[in-house]
Amino acid sequence: MRSHRRFRERMESKRRIDRIDLARGLSISMIVLAHVLRSGKVADYLSSTGVAAFFFLGGIVFTRREHWGRWLLLRVRKLYLPYLAVALISIVFYTLIGSQAKSGIESAAGVAVAGDPNGILNNLAGMLYANSKNGSMKWNETLWFIPCYLLTTLLAVLVEEMVARTKEGTRIAVMIACFPLMYVITNISHLHLPFQAETALHMLPFFEAGILFRSTYLKDQKRAKAGTGFRFALFFVLSVLAAYLDGPISIRTDKYPHFPLSFLSLALGVLQVLLLSVLLETKDRKRWERALCTLGQESMGVMLWNKFPVVFFQLVLPKVLPVFKDVFSGDNTLSDLVLAAPVALVCVLLCLVLTFLLHCLKGRAGKILFREKC
Repeated sequence: MRSHRRFRERMESKRRIDRIDLARGLSISMIVLAHVLRSGKVADYLSSTGVAAFFFLGGIVFTRREHWGRWLLLRVRKLYLPYLAVALISIVFYTLIGSQAKSGIESAAGVAVAGDPNGILNNLAGMLYANSKNGSMKWNETLWFIPCYLLTTLLAVLVEEMVARTKEGTRIAVMIACFPLMYVITNISHLHLPFQAETALHMLPFFEAGILFRSTYLKDQKRAKAGTGFRFALFFVLSVLAAYLDGPISIRTDKYPHFPLSFLSLALGVLQVLLLSVLLETKDRKRWERALCTLGQESMGVMLWNKFPVVFFQLVLPKVLPVFKDVFSGDNTLSDLVLAAPVALVCVLLCLVLTFLLHCLKGRAGKILFREKC
């Protein structure tokens, strides 16, 4: 697996690859904007494209390890433990003020987000089961992504071990085999498995595609930017057209209106995100590029916390500025997008500030507990 070894060496020597961080920054921006809009065709398009791109990028940064036990513990510490912490905060928050938040938000913008104030045990069980499709994660449904992403990486470990013991074609065979299974799960069985395993199976081909096309994405782009710009414009038009013909996609609920067309639409959407990240990458790293890279580096933190400021603004803004009631109504007009964009930006900035403060607290706690620099 020389490609894995070369990629790991590159990551260790350069620490971060700007192109990947830019793509992650774009993806999380699309997701937060979709959460602000709440519903509608544009919100569905932004959310599904951003989530699919995240899984593809997960495959790009995935490397085969010799010590999988240590790797698994690291994944649990970086993904699952933060998920549990934020989930507990969400449950406590909505248990205390759930009914008030629910009535206030629904009257202001039609947003139903609060959990059952009297069902804390059910909410805790939902946190551990981690499947948002059965209604047990109403306290913060956006957190479904974290355990599902963790499970997808574990499935990828199994696939890559098979590839290492056989040949590269095994990866493609597994990706192809996923599609009939996904169709059965989506259209026949309607399973609600722990950690949304059924959704992880849907996203596994995107994750494996990231591994498969890693070298193509990361190779130096010596061709003119105009060529990349043309391909981006082409894939953008094709992606929007496919999404229009297909209908609203929801990865969280495994909603794919026309199964083959849905995945074609997602693939085209991922391609446009990747091409845009190539277009935005510069040699001198302009200030806006560094900012977007920082957002990409802290994208998991934003994924964890963004629902709190989003719900706050969805509750407050329609009361202060009535025009925002239409923004959160799901129509997704051009004016809605213009008004929602700065709200999404503020939400992202608040999440970044909180993530930075948590990093500082973690570092200070480490110094106190272990008497060493963290």
